[in-house]
Amino acid sequence: MYKIIISTFLTLSLNSMLLQAENLSYSFMGTQTSVSSYNDVTAQSFGIKFGKQIDTWRTALSVNYENSEGNALASILLQADKGIFENLFQKSQYQPYLGFNLGILQHKEAKSNLGYGYGLNTGITYIFNHDFDLDLGYRIMRVNQIDNINTMKNLTLSLHYFY
Repeated sequence: MYKIIISTFLTLSLNSMLLQAENLSYSFMGTQTSVSSYNDVTAQSFGIKFGKQIDTWRTALSVNYENSEGNALASILLQADKGIFENLFQKSQYQPYLGFNLGILQHKEAKSNLGYGYGLNTGITYIFNHDFDLDLGYRIMRVNQIDNINTMKNLTLSLHYFY
């Protein structure tokens, strides 16, 4: 699975570099917070995010951490998404998107488990200006190799700075 994650990230990065000369593109970094739900646990996480936007495609790598009542969850996630309904939102500051994500997760309760997850994400981005946007997203992931966690859901709020 780790080979799939690394090869997907390298492929998306290579595509980003090749398309950069032809399309509108910029890099971004940001901070995010989310509410995660898995099993009977609901916890708030904090993280950082780095990515690249090329035309209507966006790839990002985020690192997140949460700790709630003896449950700690750390994740490194790769997310790729594409703007949807482009004709409806062409002149709008709102940009909806749909995409997928995969990543590595480490959960610590009584013992530590390392696993991976994959899933879908959707959301809407509000573009303030040429420097900042605010992103509200929802992610659902299938989790493997972590005891007692099969699925995880996140509602995420991110603030991105373009550079």
